[in-house]
Amino acid sequence: MAVNPWYAVQFFSDHGLAGFLTLGAVVLCVTGGEALYADMGHFGKRPIRIAWFAAVLPALILNYFGQGALMMRDPDAAANPFYLLAPSSLQWPLIGLAAAAAVVASQALISGAFSLTQQSIQLGYSPRMQVVHTSQHHAGQIYVPEVNTALMVGCLILVIGFGNSSSLSAAYGIAVTGTMAITSLLFAVVARSRWKWSLASVAALTSAFLVIDLSFLLANVVKIAHGGWVPLVMAAGIYAPRVPGTAVFMTSSVAGVPVVLLHHLKHNKALHETMILLSVRTAGIPEVAREHRLALTSLNFGFHQIVATFGFMESPNVPDVLADANALGIPTPLMSTSYFLGHEHLVLRGKARMVRWRKKLFRVMSRNARSATEFFGLPANRVVELGAQIEF
Repeated sequence: MAVNPWYAVQFFSDHGLAGFLTLGAVVLCVTGGEALYADMGHFGKRPIRIAWFAAVLPALILNYFGQGALMMRDPDAAANPFYLLAPSSLQWPLIGLAAAAAVVASQALISGAFSLTQQSIQLGYSPRMQVVHTSQHHAGQIYVPEVNTALMVGCLILVIGFGNSSSLSAAYGIAVTGTMAITSLLFAVVARSRWKWSLASVAALTSAFLVIDLSFLLANVVKIAHGGWVPLVMAAGIYAPRVPGTAVFMTSSVAGVPVVLLHHLKHNKALHETMILLSVRTAGIPEVAREHRLALTSLNFGFHQIVATFGFMESPNVPDVLADANALGIPTPLMSTSYFLGHEHLVLRGKARMVRWRKKLFRVMSRNARSATEFFGLPANRVVELGAQIEF
C-alpha cells in the first residue's frame, strides 16, 4: 500500500488538514535529493540516475518500510523509530553510522555551495572570491575558502541558537521548499525567454511542478514561528542589502543612471540607505543666491536627485551643497557620507575620428586635469573612485 499513489490520496481524504500538514514532515524525507543533485551535478544526468535507482532509492525504501513495520508492531516506537530499529547492543554503531551519513550529506551541501558560488561569480551576481581548483581533471572540484568559513560560522550560530533539532528542521523545511518553488518559477522564465517555449507548454509544466512545490511550502508555513522565520529573514537581508549612511554619486548628466553608480552596484552588490545623484551646473550669471542654488527631486527607494547651480565666478563646494540638502530633510551626516567618483582611463584603441597625436594630447590633458576631489572641495578621506577604461 505504501508504494501505491492511491493510498496517499486516500490518506489526505481521510485526515483533511492534518494530512496536508503531514507534508511538512514528509518533505524532510525527500530533501536529500537536493544534496545529491548539487554534489553529482558536475558529472551529468547519468551518474545521478544510476546512484538514485541503484543505491539511494532502494536503501531509503527499505529503511522507511522498516520504520513503518516497527511502529505497526509497537506504536510506542514512534518516539524514535530510526534508532529503535536496532537492538540496544547496536545503538552506538548506529549512532556512528548516522554521524557518518551526516558528514556525507554535509560534504554534498558544501560542494553544492561552492559550485553555486562559482557560478554566481561568473554571472556577475556575487562579489569575486578565491576559487581553488583541487583537480586537474574535473573542473567542478573546487574549494572556496570564504564560503567554507561562512558555512562553519553559520552552522555554529544556528546550532547554538536553536538548541534542538526540531527548530532546525523547521528552518530547513522552509528554506528547501521555498527554494524548490523559486526554482520552478525561474525555470518558467528561462523556458519562455531563452528556450522560446510556447506559453501553453511553459504554463502546463510549471503548474505541475508548482502543485508539488507549493503544497510542501504551504505545509511548512506553520513552522515559521518555530524557527522557519530564520531563512526568511536571511533571504530578505540578502535580497535588499542597504548599507547604513549616505552615498553621493557625482554625475554631469541629470538624465539616466550615472555610470559610476552602475559600476558600484555591479562590483559591491549593495546600496546605501540614502542615495544622492548630484549634478553641478554653471549659470550665466556671476553668483547664484543660496536659496536658489538647489533643485531637489526625491525619487523612490531612498534615491534623491540634486542639481546644484553656481555662478561663473563661484567655486563649487559640494559639502556646502549637502549641508543645504540636510536642512531640507535629506540626511547627510559628515562622517557617514561617502562620495563616489568615476575615474576614466583613456585607451587609444577606439574608432574616434581624430588623428593619433591629438588623441595622445587629449589623454595627457585628461591625466593632468585637476582632480574632482579638489575641484568640488570633497573631503579626501571620504572619496571612493571607481575606474573604467574608455576607448577613443
